[in-house]
Amino acid sequence: MYRGDRRIGAITNPFSKVKHFTSTTAPSPDPNRITWEDLMTDEYFHSVKEEYTSSKHQPFHEQPLGFNPNEPIVWIDIETSGLDINKDKILEISCVITDSNLNLISEHESMVINYPEEFINKNFSEWCKKQHMLSGLTDDVRTSTLTIKDAEINLVKFLNRFTRKLQTNLAGNSIHFDKQFLQKEMPLVDSIFPHRLIDVSSFGELCKRWNPQLYAQRPAKVKLHRSRADIYESIREMMFYRKYIFSNLLRK
Repeated sequence: MYRGDRRIGAITNPFSKVKHFTSTTAPSPDPNRITWEDLMTDEYFHSVKEEYTSSKHQPFHEQPLGFNPNEPIVWIDIETSGLDINKDKILEISCVITDSNLNLISEHESMVINYPEEFINKNFSEWCKKQHMLSGLTDDVRTSTLTIKDAEINLVKFLNRFTRKLQTNLAGNSIHFDKQFLQKEMPLVDSIFPHRLIDVSSFGELCKRWNPQLYAQRPAKVKLHRSRADIYESIREMMFYRKYIFSNLLRK
């Protein structure tokens, strides 16, 4: 396929002809070179798709995603003994379910996992020792009778009432962190969710860059570092972005 006299199809890697350049380095004047402007056009991406549907490549299959805009959103937050997925553990987990417009549907009570004093003294990071003591989580860990398996079974039963497997998105702040702990310690819970996540922190990072004045007006966070409170802070923040970033689109 040609665009004018420049060949933009029949390439193994659609980005292979693009050289990395900074704002101080002008693109090459070579007329056969694919520019950044080329890459940003629908025409270019359609040409790549057509190239990959040719006989020398595997067929290009577009499967319907089955997305339902009315599917609820599952909000999960965990507190852990530290940041190391290899040695740290989930201490507390909370779950809230909203509809697609962030209205509350239901919530599961926070569940705190029991660990012995030896684990607390040996495995808690210094930050966690201080913060979890101040928040009361350390004492709750000591007195809890729940195991991680108990919490997983309880949460699966709750989620099965409101969700469809691989159809309901998991949401939260830096939710990839929570999900990696779910994958390791609560695989039955993790298996409910598709790979697409709703990460509130991503909206915040983009708002910070593209509209810092709006970002400065986002709801203040108390930062209690208890899972239930953190979920509601995440939902409140997402409501803010929905109102001020998406409101005009929603009215159309």
